[in-house]
Amino acid sequence: MVISRSDDINYEELLGLLEFATPEETKYIEQLLSARVALESPLDYACYVSPQTIRYKHVEVVSDYIQSLCEFRLYHSGPGPVADWFYRTEEGTYPIEGPDELREFLSSDDGAQVIEFFGLHPDTGERVVFRLGLSAPPRHGKSWITTLHTPGWYLSRWPDRKQAIVTYSDEFSWEWGEQINRQLDERNGFVETKGNRQLIRETKRFGELRFAGVGGKLTGTGYHFGLIDDPFKNSEEALSQVARDSKDNWYGSVWLTRKEPMAVEVVMFTRWHEDDLSGRRIYLANSTVPREDWCVLEMPAIAFEPDHYPRDGYKDVIDREPGQALCPARKTLKELEDIRKDDPLWFEAMYQGNPSLEAGGILSPPYHHWSDAGSQYKLTYDDDRHLMIPKRNCVRFGVIDLAASLKTWADWSVMSIWDWHRDSQNLMLVHMDRQRIESARHLEWAQGLCREWDVTTLGIEERSFGLTLIQLFQRAGGFFVRPLFPKDRDKVQRAIPYGAGISNQQVWFPQGASWLFLWEQEHRNFPNAKHDDMVDTGAYAWEMTRSMPAYVQRRKKVPTLEDRCWAQLEERSKEPDNWSYMMR
Repeated sequence: MVISRSDDINYEELLGLLEFATPEETKYIEQLLSARVALESPLDYACYVSPQTIRYKHVEVVSDYIQSLCEFRLYHSGPGPVADWFYRTEEGTYPIEGPDELREFLSSDDGAQVIEFFGLHPDTGERVVFRLGLSAPPRHGKSWITTLHTPGWYLSRWPDRKQAIVTYSDEFSWEWGEQINRQLDERNGFVETKGNRQLIRETKRFGELRFAGVGGKLTGTGYHFGLIDDPFKNSEEALSQVARDSKDNWYGSVWLTRKEPMAVEVVMFTRWHEDDLSGRRIYLANSTVPREDWCVLEMPAIAFEPDHYPRDGYKDVIDREPGQALCPARKTLKELEDIRKDDPLWFEAMYQGNPSLEAGGILSPPYHHWSDAGSQYKLTYDDDRHLMIPKRNCVRFGVIDLAASLKTWADWSVMSIWDWHRDSQNLMLVHMDRQRIESARHLEWAQGLCREWDVTTLGIEERSFGLTLIQLFQRAGGFFVRPLFPKDRDKVQRAIPYGAGISNQQVWFPQGASWLFLWEQEHRNFPNAKHDDMVDTGAYAWEMTRSMPAYVQRRKKVPTLEDRCWAQLEERSKEPDNWSYMMR
């Protein structure tokens, strides 16, 4: 039997009848009442169809945000009251009764003339948003309430609307589909559905529930409610530039094109990387501030201290004191601290929603700096000791990391120049240059820097455009090129020995360099930074020092024609007669 959910039922009257009802009537009335309550929110629905559900405080907040989104009363700042609705044409802006009337109007002939439509907060004037980003730690029930129970709730309330539920792969989304279909068959009595396939579930009122993986097909159908549950499978995938580009392309070319008028979407994410899907689509560029058309619900496992808020205006959604656990029943504070101690890097990303790790990472501060003392490097240690290193006793070499795109989001081509002092085992960064240049100019750019900084030895990664540059240098001559082989190690593994050198005060950066902030910022945020080109050159530089000779005779600089002319003028200026002649 399908339980009626008609608003015509007088529930107050039913409550009054309970006092005089027979046991059989009481059971039926209680069934009607509980069914009516179940449709109020995703959490109420979850408690109805899955009695083992626990109403944790943070889960109630998630449910409230999703309910507000679907009822068109979610704003950039969070849930709010019912909005005042308007639509705009070339002739002007006009009010309309509400979202249901607006939806019908948009499907009419007159609706074709609508340029935009929007809902405004009745008190603040803030616009309704149709997009919700959700960041929460693992094993705290976010998928339980969103992916497992929200689809059934939405289908029960709006059986004529379509849904798309997406995870990182087709196979995993179909696993969710099997669970949701089983729930609809066994526990849901609100709506009649057909179809037992993993891929799709349909209602008699043309509603639809479809499952797919990120990168999969959604051809031939749209959605009124779309849910993406963690587009990345794991950290390895998130750290891949190719994977990040692929998922972003799918989001723009497939996901956004499937949206029906007034469609809403939820994106649940783990902040694996600054340049992940949420970093590109939800947050402003190079920022932790959400875009205006998004509402973002951030729930760190441990409440932030005031000095470590991820952004201005941040407020803990469940009013925790700093340092409190999100849900001690799921993870106690001690358990969370133990996880942080074992792996601080991924704890910040997965549990705190903060991919920009300020401390405790692979290349974490403090960084140490050398100062220029003429012909010597002056190294100042943490205990105020000083070490003077003659520059002539150092080996000068360069490391190049190449990119071949001029696009603003692409990686940089970076060349870092170093001096290595084998006796003291100290590595000094001398100069860094990064450019977005086309591959045809790689040789010209690298040769210019080598001549300017007296570099005769170059390390270049032997793959892609690096392989081409190695060949070009070998043909040109005048430089010793050392191919660098990634082997089977990823960027993180290569950076670990380099990070140990930094921690042991063996790697030194130039004090006061104009680009030093960019260099150190990328190091602090590695491996979750948007770019890692500078870090990669540093890691390779440290690797090269393991087999570096004690001293290499630097190439004598050949003076240019301009240099020779100025030298002649300087010599003549020392002779009074010649100088007087020149001044006439």
